Amino acid sequence: AYADVFISASPKYTRQLTSGGYFVDGSVKTLTTNYVIVIVPAENPAGIASLADLAKPGVKIARAAATVPVGIASDAAIGNLAASTYGQDWNDSVNKNTVTYETSEPAVATKVALGEVDAGFVYESTATAAKTGTYMTVEIPKSDNYLQTYSIAVLEESTKKTAAEDFEKYLLSDAGQQILRAYGFRTP
Repeated sequence: AYADVFISASPKYTRQLTSGGYFVDGSVKTLTTNYVIVIVPAENPAGIASLADLAKPGVKIARAAATVPVGIASDAAIGNLAASTYGQDWNDSVNKNTVTYETSEPAVATKVALGEVDAGFVYESTATAAKTGTYMTVEIPKSDNYLQTYSIAVLEESTKKTAAEDFEKYLLSDAGQQILRAYGFRTP
């Protein structure tokens, strides 16, 4: 599909496209960042109040597959939490309690919102943007979390490079960053 601007949470794809010469020289920038958070349905039938509760027998967890950025970030955070605080048994139990690996973050959030699972790993921005009362959250300490970096770049194929560059500049400006922060993203 044709596009003028590329925005991605995948450093891998940004690197590949940069190496392939798909971007205007000097246009690749860090747009924003995001952390992983655990969401539970607002009614919280499993009584999840802490990260330790994710390892309780019978808890059903949704995660994104390791082939998508939020899946990579979630796996890293779980590994960090196991190494620093909860141990390998907790890690094994969380993996055992993971009943689905979705192909996208919205699919994880939907499973939680519908009550099909007791918890899900998503980005903070997803929890922030959700309708009030949809989810409760359990934060992952920043020291154990995975900071996801989003890149922005103007595509070499763009037929509207000036407009694309202006859009990129706007998103990187204070006004653009303020909008991103309002939706749960972080300043790079």
